[in-house]
Amino acid sequence: MTMFRARVAYGSGLRRTLLCGAALSGIAAMPSAAFAQDSADSADADDDIPVIVVQARRQNETLQEVPVTVTAIGGDTLQRYNIDNVADFTSRVPTLNVQVGGSGSGGQLSLRGVGSSNISAAFDSAVAFEYDGIIASTSRLVQAGFFDVEQVDVLRGPQSLFFGKSATAGVLSLRSANPTSTWQVGVRGSYEFEEKGYLVSGYISGPITDTLGIRIAGQFNDIEEFQLLEPGTPAVNQARGLTDFIGRLTLDWNPSDRFRANLKVQYTRNENDGAIGTAEIGCGANGVADSIFLLGGGLQIPAGYDCNVSDQRYFLPDAAPQLAPGVPGDSPAAGRNGVPFGETDVWFGRLQFELDLSDNLTLTSVTGLLNLDAIDFDCYSYGGFFPGPNGTRIPGGAGCSDPINQLEQYSQEVRLASDFDGPFNFMLGAFYEDRTFTFDTAQ
Repeated sequence: MTMFRARVAYGSGLRRTLLCGAALSGIAAMPSAAFAQDSADSADADDDIPVIVVQARRQNETLQEVPVTVTAIGGDTLQRYNIDNVADFTSRVPTLNVQVGGSGSGGQLSLRGVGSSNISAAFDSAVAFEYDGIIASTSRLVQAGFFDVEQVDVLRGPQSLFFGKSATAGVLSLRSANPTSTWQVGVRGSYEFEEKGYLVSGYISGPITDTLGIRIAGQFNDIEEFQLLEPGTPAVNQARGLTDFIGRLTLDWNPSDRFRANLKVQYTRNENDGAIGTAEIGCGANGVADSIFLLGGGLQIPAGYDCNVSDQRYFLPDAAPQLAPGVPGDSPAAGRNGVPFGETDVWFGRLQFELDLSDNLTLTSVTGLLNLDAIDFDCYSYGGFFPGPNGTRIPGGAGCSDPINQLEQYSQEVRLASDFDGPFNFMLGAFYEDRTFTFDTAQ
């Protein structure tokens, strides 16, 4: 296997990457290990044994053919066990850990203990997240991706040859559902009594013509009490909530046996009452919460929270009145009086062409677009009673900030793969990416 890579950096926020590679493979002589819970809706006509198709090497292969350790879970299994978020999914995949965060990169992926922090917004994750054939440079799509899913694949170990440098620990690959051959309509709903939240999703799918299929899917999630605050917490919202909307359009065009095109466009909108997740804060052996240290220790602010980490109550105050006006005037957080909030908009598009040049050669083109615009305001010191005049204490958080996270990403990948009956096959490919990343914050 050979790989050629060239990269040029422009400033701190703009990066262009050009990647060319070639891979040579033999017939299935190497051992293959895989674990699967579901079939990809295909079966052998002779013995009715389920055949699970994965794309571990950027092409459709069965688990028996691919020389990679893969865990594959189909959409039927996800629906059967009511898995509609990434936290539930990780319980079915050993050694995979996913944490969703409101700020920074928006999440943390790790496999076998290797991963990257979710606050490292400017760095690629050690576990690549592939969404419908596109390596997404933000983990904010992870949570939105678990909706109307066709299959999820987890590839362990370094996968840099086929998925790039950001796959040093492995790959979490997610494929959304495609149009069906007959018209289908589906609706699902659920209600969570403890959080007072509901989730509604649905889709309509079918053929428009003999060669063109369409699938429209949407999901809305509204939670009133995602977090309940401790009694006496200086905050306007004593119960923090959140809302999520996801809408996706898929078009699948098959004008001939030798040409296929697939287009996916998705929009995601998230609103919340603060970016800090449900993180309990413990105390030291003396049972006293540590003070908040600012200015190199020159200023100490009492924390204000208790040390109970089992009551599912959180001390997440609004900004202290003295600090709330300090947000820069051009920030979306200005004028909100220090009340935490979060707003995220994500546009995702992917266009894939497959052309059979001959019976043994296939040319594939994958174009991806990703646009992220996120802003939140929260007090990341997790507490604080700000010192007031004459020794009094004014309730309110310190260490507050308003991170603005924006991403514009364009990628183009071209592959030429062979499918000979002989002992050897090859794949040639080139990859180009143009990414502009912005992360601004005032604290």
